[in-house]
Amino acid sequence: MNNKQRKQLKELKQSVQYVRDDVEIMRDDEQEKLDNMPESLLGTEKEDHYNNSILWLNDIIEKLDDAIAEFDEEGWV
Repeated sequence: MNNKQRKQLKELKQSVQYVRDDVEIMRDDEQEKLDNMPESLLGTEKEDHYNNSILWLNDIIEKLDDAIAEFDEEGWV
């Protein structure tokens, strides 16, 4: 792999990190909405929606973390 390709990989890794950070912000926003949900909505479909969204976003974050780790795995970046 030449230096140009390594530079491109480094930029791609950074882009993935930015996406991961954006997804984390979205997850935190959903968690805040859930935490501030009125008691009257607990146990409703709306609470389930937020819980499912948080789980889904956590899964995406985990997969993006794995992708970022892959960039570092072989030491090319």
